[in-house]
Amino acid sequence: MKLRFKKSLKFRNDLMRKEHESSFQWYMRVYKSLRHSHSVSAVKRGVRTMYEAIAKDTKKRTEQDLRKLIEYTVDEFEDKTGIEVAEDFVSDIISTVIMGKLYKEKWTLDKAVKSIDEKTQAIIDGIIESGQKQGKTDAEIVQDILPVINPNDSQYQHTFTTDSGTLYVPKIDGATDRLMRTTLEHGYQETVKELAELVEEKLDTKVMIRWISALAHNTCELCESRHNQLYEPSELPLEHPNGQCEFCIEYHD
Repeated sequence: MKLRFKKSLKFRNDLMRKEHESSFQWYMRVYKSLRHSHSVSAVKRGVRTMYEAIAKDTKKRTEQDLRKLIEYTVDEFEDKTGIEVAEDFVSDIISTVIMGKLYKEKWTLDKAVKSIDEKTQAIIDGIIESGQKQGKTDAEIVQDILPVINPNDSQYQHTFTTDSGTLYVPKIDGATDRLMRTTLEHGYQETVKELAELVEEKLDTKVMIRWISALAHNTCELCESRHNQLYEPSELPLEHPNGQCEFCIEYHD
């Protein structure tokens, strides 16, 4: 018996696309509200205020989407197997993911969101410090900041020279998108893993999970090497951040 969660996989991908667009719109609003400013202090204040709002909204939307995805996957599982899942299953998976129980380091969703906000402020401060030390005007420093906060900017990374060395600044909007995608992917993977263990318990049969890589143009070597490999549920490796792989439950019914 093979359980491929094709509907859930599509639902996961649709959620990721929707959240990517939502994040883009958030950051675009920040950029548009600040692009005509000539004051460094006004831009810094505006970025701080709006990015704090983004952080709060990101955490809320991520938790909501995680719940939707787990519930959707559970519904698909129950429809295909007839096996009833416990009422606290969804909440337990959510807690496992957002409280960082999947990871060795002391990670939580709340800490990750706050970290993105803090890094954003540090990046802006670094650009301002760099510009001031070079004797740039406020207007010139603002022009250095704007491409970094513009989600439409085609350059992935900007470089600034400081007294302490070179400051490499990635596009700020990418961190939020990566966090949301990774949280959803790990929630989906953990759900399939726990459902596999449930099948093993209820049907008293050997259950394996097949790793199915996306095999897209950007699929990494690690995921390519895992493609089509079978794992016991307890031995299933955690997918790397920003992953797109699929997991299939296989057993003899």
